[in-house]
Amino acid sequence: MSAILRTSLQGLLLVTLTAAGRIGGLHAQAVEPRNQIDVPRIDEMPARPTPFTVIDWNKLARDYADLAFDLEAKGEYLPLIWIDKTQTNFPEEAFGLYVTVGDPRGGPGIAGGTYHIASGSMGAVLGSTLAGIDMRAYRGRNWVGMCRAYFNRANGRNVFMEHVRDFDARKIGGCHAFDFWGDVLPSLLAMELAACYPQERTLDEPLRITADQFVRAADVLLSTPEKFAWSTFDFRLMKPVRNIVPVQRDAAGGFAALLYWAHQRFGDRKYLEASLRCLDYLDSLQENPVYACMLPYGIYAMARANAEQGKHYDVAKHVRWAFAGGRVCIEGAHAGKWGEYDVSGLIEMQGCQRVYAMETFLWVKCLVPAVRYDPRLARPIGRWMQNVACHARYFYPDYLPKEHQVAPEYRDLTRGVIGTEALTARSMHGNFPIPTAETDKWLNILTPEGKPAVWPKAANCSLYGSSYVGVLGGIIGKLPAEDGSAVSLDCGKTDFYAAGRYPTLLVYNPSVDRSSLRIDAGPRKVDLYDAVARQFVGRGVSGVTPVPVAPDTAAVLVFVPSGGVQTRDGARLLVDGVVVDYQAP
Repeated sequence: MSAILRTSLQGLLLVTLTAAGRIGGLHAQAVEPRNQIDVPRIDEMPARPTPFTVIDWNKLARDYADLAFDLEAKGEYLPLIWIDKTQTNFPEEAFGLYVTVGDPRGGPGIAGGTYHIASGSMGAVLGSTLAGIDMRAYRGRNWVGMCRAYFNRANGRNVFMEHVRDFDARKIGGCHAFDFWGDVLPSLLAMELAACYPQERTLDEPLRITADQFVRAADVLLSTPEKFAWSTFDFRLMKPVRNIVPVQRDAAGGFAALLYWAHQRFGDRKYLEASLRCLDYLDSLQENPVYACMLPYGIYAMARANAEQGKHYDVAKHVRWAFAGGRVCIEGAHAGKWGEYDVSGLIEMQGCQRVYAMETFLWVKCLVPAVRYDPRLARPIGRWMQNVACHARYFYPDYLPKEHQVAPEYRDLTRGVIGTEALTARSMHGNFPIPTAETDKWLNILTPEGKPAVWPKAANCSLYGSSYVGVLGGIIGKLPAEDGSAVSLDCGKTDFYAAGRYPTLLVYNPSVDRSSLRIDAGPRKVDLYDAVARQFVGRGVSGVTPVPVAPDTAAVLVFVPSGGVQTRDGARLLVDGVVVDYQAP
């Protein structure tokens, strides 16, 4: 369905509702709804996946934390976590999670227990937090504070890095100053964790130093003819790096998001100015830069800067680029079936018919909150998330037949809560592909002690991707039973450092014949503002209530205190001083 037709149907629905009477006590007015960004790859995905099965992602995330953070777990390859007592960067204990079950590079007996990765360990703390667990007190430990260990103070890099110390990248398969997105992601995770736990003051100084380092790095990179067209950046030597890893221009998006948050956290304008310089560069690109997970961070930062700073970055261009995929690494979001299994929505590696859990979860974390700032994304992100919410279950052993799994015998060990990192299309029966669950590929690498890394079959159970399942557990909710074919999405759950916002849900209507969805407005009366329809669609409502959402369209519902005082600040609509719409009619 074209954007024009969708917009016309939605406008017709609102006019019809006006003629019919009142919605939740409010007489609806005919207002032209916001046009939606067409994303061709998402249009290839089904509006209503069949079968439509959405598991309890929050329970899965909580069960994952229960196993992953159990220091007393007994059994083969257990526990999955250990205490790192080396005190490499601070005079305090840290912790490590195995990258995969049975990873030969990790554990307390290898390299003094220092081989563990921030993207797995910090990701697990963040994911568990988003699922509703207080990780400052879980099982009697402050796992949030222990993440400070990844701030590389001892080696002079002075940012959060993937490891607590330097390793030889040629041995272990990647390390510091080797791969741009891997060198930037840990600092982003640290900034996100700090937003979730403002009382964790031990992170203040490391984050301030990290932000200053990123300002310096941005200045250096943007002063080169190549800008961000490098393999990575060395934060110790303060110089860009070119190596065997492809250049990653979209790292500018990760820089921009981190520095934007730093401005929100610390108030220093130099962080905002540096963030906008990175976005200026990213927006100037004429070729798709998507590599792994940094462009979605950039899209979020662009949408927010447009809304809050009055910028005019081309969000539509970058969203289309992200989902279509680039020339290296990421193919974009898959659209279509492998045999009888639909894996639409999952993020695919280029040229190898492999979809990945970690990238899928990270993209969700960045793109769902972007809808708060750019409601033109409501329909594409809503439709995409219908597919992710349904199809990401295939990463887990309970949802694929055993013949589609490389290591099904480890299901009981992992309790079904540790997924595979990748699904690969394999022609196992006839000439058509089917999804097969297996781990990422690490070939011809050594342990930190220089011995050949021998990977057990259990390594097909991946912790580092599974650590982020709490992103889905925190964001995805279900609508009341009668609208069970749709999900609701919490746009504020991963919208970090956004003070004073009202609860906001994204809902997409996959139906072809229903023109409304039922949502639970909660026990207290609220006024519902739809940022897509650009008007209030309910006044003084509570409990389960219908809202108008035309087929194959979406609503961004802001839950406003009932009877609040409305004011205007330029194009912004505010209620009781809090922004409800950044570009109100």
